[in-house]
Amino acid sequence: MGEHAIPRRQWRAIVNARLPLTDDGQGLWTIALGGDRIAAVVPQTEMVRPDDALVWDAKGRPVLPGFIDAHMHPISMGLKKLRLDLSQVRSLRELLQVVQNAASRVPRPSSRFLIGYDWDESLFSDEKRYPTRWDLDKAAPDVPVALRRIDGHLWVVNTKAMQAMDLPAEHPFVFKTDGQPNGLLADDAIRFLEPFVQPTLAEKREALRLASEIALRHGVTTMADLYADLAVYESAIKDDALTVRFVWRYKDEWLVVLVTKHDRYGLPSEGILLARCPDKYKVHETILALREQGEKGELYSFFTGPTIPEGWGAVLHGH
Repeated sequence: MGEHAIPRRQWRAIVNARLPLTDDGQGLWTIALGGDRIAAVVPQTEMVRPDDALVWDAKGRPVLPGFIDAHMHPISMGLKKLRLDLSQVRSLRELLQVVQNAASRVPRPSSRFLIGYDWDESLFSDEKRYPTRWDLDKAAPDVPVALRRIDGHLWVVNTKAMQAMDLPAEHPFVFKTDGQPNGLLADDAIRFLEPFVQPTLAEKREALRLASEIALRHGVTTMADLYADLAVYESAIKDDALTVRFVWRYKDEWLVVLVTKHDRYGLPSEGILLARCPDKYKVHETILALREQGEKGELYSFFTGPTIPEGWGAVLHGH
C-alpha cells in the first residue's frame, strides 16, 4: 500500500475523514465499515480519538473511494517489473550497456530469452534510431535477446534469437537492411517471436501480484483487463490471492459486458449480461439492439458461471 493508502485490515471505521465528494471536504465524517462494505457515513462535529485499534484515524485528510481504471493491462504491467525495464534508458549506448550487464548474469549455454520492455529511440541522446540485431550482438552475442519498443508493436532481436526462430525469408514486417534481416519485427511478424517470450503461469501470477501492488499504491481498487488470461485469474482466485477487483473481456471476440442493475439502456435489472459485439466501434448500436431484443424476450443470456466470482462487477473496457 502507498503512503496515503489505508493499510489492508478488517477496519471497523474511519474517523476524522474529509469527504471532498460530499461537502468539498469542509466537514469531518465517520465512515462505519461492515466487512468490505460501507455501512454508514455520519457527520462529526469535531475531531475524535479512535476508540480501538481497528478504527483508522484519517486525521483530517481527504478520503476518496477506490478508483476504477477502465483500461489496464495488469499482467503486462507486472511483467515489466520482472523483465528488463528500459523505459528510463536515454541513449543507444546505455541500452546496450543494460543488455550487456543483464546478459553477463545469464548462465551459459542458454536458450532462455533475455527480454526487455519499453525502449524508445526518440529519447536517445546519441543516435535517434532503432537498435538492430547487430547492435545487440555486440552486447550479447551468445544469449538470445528480445526487446520490445514502448508502443508494443515493434521488437528487436539479436542474431542468437533469430537462429531460434522460424522466420520466413520474405515477410513485410520482418525488416531488412541491405537485403539482410536487421532484427526488427513488427505487428504480424511478432507471432514468430511469441513462443519464446510468453511468460509461464507462475510468472503471470507474480506479474499480477506486482501490478496489484502498484494499483493499490495509486488508489486503484478495480481494473478492467482488455486481454484477460482467465487461467491466471482462476488460479489466483483459487489461492485467495487477489487484492484488487478485476473485470475483463474475452480474447478474440468483442463482448458488451454490463452490470444491468444500473444501466441507462432499459435492459433487465438482474445479472451480468454478456453479448457478442463483433465490431468494437459499434458498441452503442449493439446495446440498443440488445434492448430491442430484450423487449421481445430474446436476450442472449445471463452469465452466472464460476469464472466471474460472486460480488464482482463488470464494465466496458475504455478506449
